[in-house]
Amino acid sequence: EDALKLYEKLFARLNQSVEKGVDRLKKTPGFDSLQKTSLWGTYIAPDSDRDILNIVMEPSFFSRYLQQSIAQQAADFYEDYRWQEIIAKEKEAKRALYAAEFYQAEQTYKELLDVADKEDELSFPELATIYSRLGKYAKETELLEKIKEKKIHYPVLEEAAKKNRRQRQPQLSFDGTYKEELGRNGFKDITKKYTGIGLHIQPALFQEIGFDAARNEYGNSSASTLLKSYYILGNYSIIFNDYFEADINFGVEDFDTDGKTFFLYDIGIKSYLEEHVGLYLSYKQYPIDDTIQSLAEGIYRQDVNAGLTLDYLPFIFLGFDFNLLNYSDNNDGKKFHLWSSYRLFGKRSNLDLTYHYEKFETSISNAEAINSTEFLQESNVSYWSPGNYWKHLLTAEYRLELWPTGRYQSGTSYVSALYGIGYESENDLYQQLEVNFFLEIIPSILLKGTYAYDWSDDYDRQEAFASFVYRW
Repeated sequence: EDALKLYEKLFARLNQSVEKGVDRLKKTPGFDSLQKTSLWGTYIAPDSDRDILNIVMEPSFFSRYLQQSIAQQAADFYEDYRWQEIIAKEKEAKRALYAAEFYQAEQTYKELLDVADKEDELSFPELATIYSRLGKYAKETELLEKIKEKKIHYPVLEEAAKKNRRQRQPQLSFDGTYKEELGRNGFKDITKKYTGIGLHIQPALFQEIGFDAARNEYGNSSASTLLKSYYILGNYSIIFNDYFEADINFGVEDFDTDGKTFFLYDIGIKSYLEEHVGLYLSYKQYPIDDTIQSLAEGIYRQDVNAGLTLDYLPFIFLGFDFNLLNYSDNNDGKKFHLWSSYRLFGKRSNLDLTYHYEKFETSISNAEAINSTEFLQESNVSYWSPGNYWKHLLTAEYRLELWPTGRYQSGTSYVSALYGIGYESENDLYQQLEVNFFLEIIPSILLKGTYAYDWSDDYDRQEAFASFVYRW
């Protein structure tokens, strides 16, 4: 608030100087004839001071009228005009930041960079806060590293910088997951227990390598354990620049009960045509674990996924995903996912309201199957293949930052909760509930967890995940 008051005073003083300059400009010999001259399709009107400023402060105007007195008059108050523009943008940016309008604040700081023609180091703390709250961690890291290289001391960023460095430390995790799915006329009937470890390190600022190794146990509604497997997955991620990044995963899942081995991979790239348009493409393969029978038969699926995201409007995001699905048993399909999200920020929280439309089509349909073991055994496919399925879903997710590193900054921990309600084919009401937490107990110890529950008349899914992380 004190900073805004100071900017208001500076702007008022500069505005007085600029207004006097415009008055002198209007009295300059030759100004009357200048009004009648078309400049880039714009005419100077006697009462439009802003239009006058926008024209006479252009470099092309100075070069055109360099030998005339009107150019000298404009040059006399050019410095005050430029400072007025900078102060106005800084005031607008800070007002947006203090109102927790982080998207608007980011856009205004970009406009400030265009006006000032150079980086304003005094705005670095605000930009670091904005990037953190918007989830742009690569940009936040890049800015904090730049501050470190320039040896600039910002007391307000000390805790945020320490948090950022901790996030990039090597991490050893001990993970456990329990999942169960039941429904879809018996073509979803599976339980899964995952117990494993993971190691992830960053050899360079924007690179990460790691692996996860685990033991899986699969069962169903009749028995808790029917199949067991060993699972290992390696990962490499890299951010090349502001416009391109890649994520590569390779691994295997080997079943010791029947000798089947699945090769796993997930290769994805993301590209940003410009700040507000994102494109991504991925290709992956994984086993179909809808039922014990689909695993025992060795059924797997390959997905080609392409997507587009747009965020031209503050607080509003749009996205579209398209998947081509190829099953190993000659079934195939496609998925569409269209979504729109609206985000509101508080000083320590944010609320996301999102609408989803999903459509899932397969060439083989078992949607009308009777829920019986006999049909499951006689059916052409042993997993959920609906033929034609759609769902409309509206979700609300609230996230609260715990122990913020500074005013408006993100915290070292958070909790979040999501509730969704929708409508799916077969006239079923569909609901979702999800709770997440991420707790930094001490700088080297983290606890993470998730509980999710989806339910409808036709389908139920529960999943619980917990992770203990040590970093050094």
